[in-house]
Amino acid sequence: RPFLDFLSNAAEYGILCYLLGKRLSANPEPSMVSLAAYFFLMSAGAIASTTPDVSGDKKNGKITTAVYLGTKYALGLGLVFLLTSLFFGVIGNNAAVIVSAGISIAVFTGSVLFDRQDKYPACTYQVGGGILILFVHVLYPVLLLISLFLVGATMVYFKRRHHTFYSRIIF
Repeated sequence: RPFLDFLSNAAEYGILCYLLGKRLSANPEPSMVSLAAYFFLMSAGAIASTTPDVSGDKKNGKITTAVYLGTKYALGLGLVFLLTSLFFGVIGNNAAVIVSAGISIAVFTGSVLFDRQDKYPACTYQVGGGILILFVHVLYPVLLLISLFLVGATMVYFKRRHHTFYSRIIF
């Protein structure tokens, strides 16, 4: 369903995972500013991750946000979310969000300038997400094994669903 696709992902990965991470940290009090930053960062990644599947989703009658808005407007909404995330990251002095959102925005800008919008969605959730994961491992080393499992599962998904190696989507 349009909008519920990215909202459910953002709630799960941007809110629940953030709150879990805070519970594991030395300072378990959550920051609403950081919560908002992660919510918008995950919203942008979730929208971008649906754009490669637009033609298949249309064919199968699956109306995602990208199908409903069209790829161009869905990516525009994702950019607004990245900028919003960066804003909250700066206000909250959250280096992980600032770097992840900042690099994703730079990749988006580069893809527009060099007419490579076909590569932007993958970069949003691969490069930006990868950097965010590195920050998380520094803060919470115990999550390394879980992350390795998720990367492996993602590689299997992309091989089966898109018939490609996960990192080749960017390059």
